[in-house]
Amino acid sequence: MLITSKAGRRQISAACRDVGGELYQVMDGRHWFEDVEILVVDQDANGQDVLGFGEAGKTTSFYCCSFGDELMTGLQGPFEGRYGISVRDFGEVQDAPVFRTRVDWYVGFAVCDDKAAARLYNIGPAVA
Repeated sequence: MLITSKAGRRQISAACRDVGGELYQVMDGRHWFEDVEILVVDQDANGQDVLGFGEAGKTTSFYCCSFGDELMTGLQGPFEGRYGISVRDFGEVQDAPVFRTRVDWYVGFAVCDDKAAARLYNIGPAVA
């Protein structure tokens, strides 16, 4: 999977058009470069660009990741002796028309193979 911003995805699409090939495709709303899906990371919870052109020299980075049990994978830890999500309902709040619920889920992320993730950096914005 390639991970980039919307601007980065547009750069990949434009570069593929420039060489005249059919390297870039959109199928079922998903974007692909050859056989690799392009995932767009847009903004964080505060509205800041995650992979914008805010790196040194107003550049950005693309990330290429391979997911799987022995590559890059998600982890979840135990809570109260079992794995997964723990949900507790505390009922309705007395002074407001809301319910209070606690959700505990201890998760992590692991890169198990040093070739499962790569970064292409120093990518400048497209010049028209």
